[in-house]
Amino acid sequence: MSRRSVAWLLGAVLAAAPLAAQGRLSHEDADRFQSKLTKIVAFGNAPAVKAAKPQSTPVTDAEVNSYLKYNAGSQVPTGIVDPVLSALGDGRVSGRAVVDLDAVRTQKKRGWLDPLGYLTGRLPVTASGTLTTRTTQRSRWPE
Repeated sequence: MSRRSVAWLLGAVLAAAPLAAQGRLSHEDADRFQSKLTKIVAFGNAPAVKAAKPQSTPVTDAEVNSYLKYNAGSQVPTGIVDPVLSALGDGRVSGRAVVDLDAVRTQKKRGWLDPLGYLTGRLPVTASGTLTTRTTQRSRWPE
């Protein structure tokens, strides 16, 4: 997935209306988000037209988190377990996951001097912050 696609994805997450509480994760929500993500990426990769209007694609936390659980597959780095993202409103986002240090350690052969070779266990990780995005005008012809 390209950086531009990730930026579109994060922008879409922030465009989502605030949700009361995260619902149960489902394959249906995962597939719905996959469809929306495909449209977002296609729009971002399409040749620009000067008259094209920006598009808004609302997504829910349940769709994003269902996608991460059921459809993201190899897009989630090795060792990241049960990632959960939340749009908090006003550009604020938060996330949490568990890092399986054993999976990170064993993903490749490590030498005696590699400190990652000595890590074991599971480590909960949380992060929060403000996501700022901007729309850039693209055109087919150099200006």
